[in-house]
Amino acid sequence: MGNIWSKSSPRTSHPPKKPTFDILKIDAVDYERIQWEQRLFKAFWYKNFSAPVHNLLNSNGTKVLEVGPGSGIWAADMATDFPLTHFTCFDRPSNSACPVNTRNVEFVRWDTKDGGLPFDSNTFDYCYARSAYLWMNLCKKKMAHGEYGINELVRVCKPGGWIELLEFKFQIYDAGPRSSEIMKKLRLTVGSYTDLDISDKVEELLHDTGRLTPIRYYDKVMPLYFKDGKIAELAAQYLLPTIIKMSGLSQELSPEEFKETHKLLYYECNQYESYMKHNIFLAQKIR
Repeated sequence: MGNIWSKSSPRTSHPPKKPTFDILKIDAVDYERIQWEQRLFKAFWYKNFSAPVHNLLNSNGTKVLEVGPGSGIWAADMATDFPLTHFTCFDRPSNSACPVNTRNVEFVRWDTKDGGLPFDSNTFDYCYARSAYLWMNLCKKKMAHGEYGINELVRVCKPGGWIELLEFKFQIYDAGPRSSEIMKKLRLTVGSYTDLDISDKVEELLHDTGRLTPIRYYDKVMPLYFKDGKIAELAAQYLLPTIIKMSGLSQELSPEEFKETHKLLYYECNQYESYMKHNIFLAQKIR
């Protein structure tokens, strides 16, 4: 297909088109990457969750909602550690495959274009979403900048319950030329119809609901160069293929070219000591 990093064509006044592929649909290759994601986040933050809900999860009848669970690996891992808690995984109908076989994990499929979360108000003790804010923002733009998704999470959370959101900043810091070009393509493709800087606004959006306190925010650097050890290796295995897919290049590349592109990005990130940033947002619903 030629050099994918060759000089681009002259700019035109036409706005970027919404991609014809579904960046949210999970295929077999994505499931493998999601396994890497679980290993990555658990190693990066040294735990599966940050909200102060350990005692709650050990209580009989506790209900947890995970939004955008992918393969459900986080819920399956948590369900093993906390057998008294019931975990509900909410995802889109197109992501129907599920390798999870745990008695206290339930999958619910629903298209949020048809409405909000299909649960009664004040249902869950703990609501968790990892890399799902983009997903919620894409599914329904009832309000600007994704307030709808935040308000739906608050609505289904019980008074006194906790909400935890984990999000990446869609930026590679100290990026090399290939990484910069792919991120530019990603922003032109996905950023044309959703807010890729949403992580900078989540804290304010949580605060604006008027129903959450306190709101805690944690920011941590995630290296993408293998000199930094196992975390960087896991990050490169998960994040770089995800970025390539979201940029739309996966539609232009053969499987062999996709692997070669991943390899080139991996070595470039090591050369430039590139990194990303990951955020955790915690809030408790007012009783």
